[in-house]
Amino acid sequence: MHFETKNPIDVKSPMAADMISYNVPLTSENRTGMHDAAIKKYGPPAVHSAAGDGWCLDSTIMACKTNQARLTLEGTALRLFDDRYLDRRNRLLEQQANRTPSL
Repeated sequence: MHFETKNPIDVKSPMAADMISYNVPLTSENRTGMHDAAIKKYGPPAVHSAAGDGWCLDSTIMACKTNQARLTLEGTALRLFDDRYLDRRNRLLEQQANRTPSL
């Protein structure tokens, strides 16, 4: 599990889980079991590729689009992540780093 600071900061709940991973040992039986369990719980994936399956609200033919929560299954690794928090932090850091020259 990975946490990212919310921006703007919410004093009551300043952190958000932006990535949660669940892994089991990589075996053929575990791979099939994880795939079947994910489809049973989340329905058919929005994206199916050689790398794995993906569930999201907005996707292209090959991948889920960014700036949304996404669930991926690659082998026996199930990951839920949302890059919106990291993107907001990076934009804030960039804004803070930008300076107007004072010559």
